[in-house]
Amino acid sequence: MNRLGQTRDHYKRHARACLAVLAKTKNPASQAMLTAMAHTWLTLAEAQPAADGSYAEQYKCNAQEALERSSKAEQDSRMMWLQLAESWRRLLGAKLSHRSGLAELPVTGINRASLQ
Repeated sequence: MNRLGQTRDHYKRHARACLAVLAKTKNPASQAMLTAMAHTWLTLAEAQPAADGSYAEQYKCNAQEALERSSKAEQDSRMMWLQLAESWRRLLGAKLSHRSGLAELPVTGINRASLQ
């Protein structure tokens, strides 16, 4: 089995684990979280990689969403959202630096001191 197949199996195991715990959980908030997690793991397992850079718009949307969420997030989550935004921006820059539209995303200038 190739690496992609191993990764897909790994993600499916995570989805199964979430569903197994979900079956035993009575708390509605926990049920919602486990359902969302299982959904996400299974979505990742079935995602098709793009070899042509066609994910640029999705990466851009993800970066913008992460920035927006960081501005509304609690202190303990804000840094993670900002790191996600920077990761999406790096992916865009590494794969698509020759395309326009990168300047539309703000530079966050993340540092821990600015969040405290």
